[in-house]
Amino acid sequence: MWNDYYLRADDEAALAAALPDFMKDEDGNIASAGFDFSLDNIGVVGANGLWHANLRLRDGVALPEALAPLLIAAPAFPKRVFY
Repeated sequence: MWNDYYLRADDEAALAAALPDFMKDEDGNIASAGFDFSLDNIGVVGANGLWHANLRLRDGVALPEALAPLLIAAPAFPKRVFY
């Protein structure tokens, strides 16, 4: 089972800075998936200019504390979802 989270940051650099090491590749770039997660790094959505990403964590994996300030409520009509 998985748990989905919706994230919003000022820009991609702010998102990357908040991600823990296990969500980055060996070069320090944002990874799209690992054993315990999938991350859809969407980009700017809408006119507000803010960066969006969808995060899916395996059951039992806690949301990293640094991501808590980036959490937003689940959109009523998300542009992209996990299947």
